[in-house]
Amino acid sequence: SFIVLPAVSLAVFRTFQCTDVGPEGVGAGTAFYMSADLEQECAGAKWGAITTYAAFMVVVYPLGIPLMFYCLLWRQRDLVRNRKGNKPSPPEVRHLEF
Repeated sequence: SFIVLPAVSLAVFRTFQCTDVGPEGVGAGTAFYMSADLEQECAGAKWGAITTYAAFMVVVYPLGIPLMFYCLLWRQRDLVRNRKGNKPSPPEVRHLEF
């Protein structure tokens, strides 16, 4: 999950970024399109649905994955702190070894 976290987070956040593609450059036109998909205009019901889904995914990936790992480690903090050398791990944390 940490391998794909940066790429997925970037894709999710790019959903909210719009680019002005007016005829004379930035600020001249009124057509704004998603930077992630220049075929999708930053207006209308479809764009609203896309940004709603992206907002949900911000909670799931960029915030949720690190929070999940934090909670898993927090629950096992005493076992991780008291670990000494190559002593065999208790059965309840064997699945955490790498």
